[in-house]
Amino acid sequence: MKNWKSYFFISLIAIVGSLTSYLVFRQAIDEQIQAKRIDFYHQSQSFYFSLKNRFFTYQVILKSLRGFFLSSEIVDQNEWQSYVSSLALWDRFPSIELLGFVQKISKEQMGAEVEKIRSRGTPDFKIWPVKEASVYLPVVYTFPQKYSSYIGLDLNQDSAISEATKKARSSEEMILTDPIELSKVRLNKGILSLLIPINKSAGNIGWIVALINFKSSTDLLARELGLKDVNYQIYRGKIADPTQIIVARLPSPDENPIFSDTYEMTLGGVDLTLVFSSGPGYKVGIRYAYPTVLLLSGLLTTLLLMILIYFAYKEKVILTEDAEKIEQQGAQACSIRQALLNHMNDCVICSDEKGKIVIFNKAAEKLLGYKAEEVIGKTTPVIFHDPKEMDERAKELSTLFGRQIAPGFEVFAFLAQKGIPDEKKWHYIRKDQSRVAVSLNIQELKNNKGELIGFMGISHETQE
Repeated sequence: MKNWKSYFFISLIAIVGSLTSYLVFRQAIDEQIQAKRIDFYHQSQSFYFSLKNRFFTYQVILKSLRGFFLSSEIVDQNEWQSYVSSLALWDRFPSIELLGFVQKISKEQMGAEVEKIRSRGTPDFKIWPVKEASVYLPVVYTFPQKYSSYIGLDLNQDSAISEATKKARSSEEMILTDPIELSKVRLNKGILSLLIPINKSAGNIGWIVALINFKSSTDLLARELGLKDVNYQIYRGKIADPTQIIVARLPSPDENPIFSDTYEMTLGGVDLTLVFSSGPGYKVGIRYAYPTVLLLSGLLTTLLLMILIYFAYKEKVILTEDAEKIEQQGAQACSIRQALLNHMNDCVICSDEKGKIVIFNKAAEKLLGYKAEEVIGKTTPVIFHDPKEMDERAKELSTLFGRQIAPGFEVFAFLAQKGIPDEKKWHYIRKDQSRVAVSLNIQELKNNKGELIGFMGISHETQE
């Protein structure tokens, strides 16, 4: 009992040292888990936004093809094949299985239109399956040639695709729907159709259709982003219903994943749910506290901290390299999108949230007579508009919403900021002061945090 103070002090040091070692070790484990959580979140977020960007690119491609038809009076099979081939899309987007043109033909016009189609490079053209209808929607042109068996296929016979064509025609936007799949032609699971209407002043003449290998597209994205030990499933709808699964990637399944993320998105007017889960690799390397760790001394604790700092720094370097890689890929994707924008027939003008022009495509240069360098960062779209029309629109909006709207850039940004569709006919004032009637659609632009970053106006020339 004489040495109880010594025993107590030694015991206290042992307890405090052991407890400190355990707490430091526990903190190190938590840091490892957090780093892995960040890595998993980073991978799932990158895939989510890359998928949205990929489908935006598909939309730009379809709009470019629509512009090709709108700019031509008559398009024959050879012209179609030549134009699509010149885009060289399959090198960059191998998941595009097919690009085609679907023509709208009424029952009364069928005989004459079929003869016209035959005279344009498809002498054996006929509509199938043979079924009495008031309207036929046959596939007229396809690319590549291996899908020529689609030619003549009446999409109006498939109820889901028929409804999608109506929805696309009324919205004038790209619609995602079921694959073209009738008795004569069968496709693998995971292929979906994209439709975009071709509307001229006389009305709807048809649609551009694309078959997208959704599984191939997502697998390619996963390889491009370097997804490691991440599983994902994509479902149709706002819930993860196993009966509505579209595609799944399970390279390393884990019945009890330590991380999971769920995202909702809308592509081509269709709600989709993305479910990500971690594989067993995320559990490997996480060391748990063993009873012997409680006996570690302060020196061992210091050594452990040095080791953990080293690995934390190494992981930070890896994350930084991954971020730079994705930034480079994003820049490349932006270059591709800019090139596609310049091939669009529609006039595209984008501004920042204050109205300064940041994007001015080739169609805008051609329509308005300004070069991009004359307006980007220097002025707002107001200079292209008739002041009288802006005054009238400002009064109209002021009366409608019960507040004063200034007759300037606010006239164009007000509805878009409220999420209200804003499509209206205006008169542009060209650089040479001549006037041209256009149909202008204005949308707000947001970043991935939902913050307003600007506005986009898409317009095309219309008749007075």
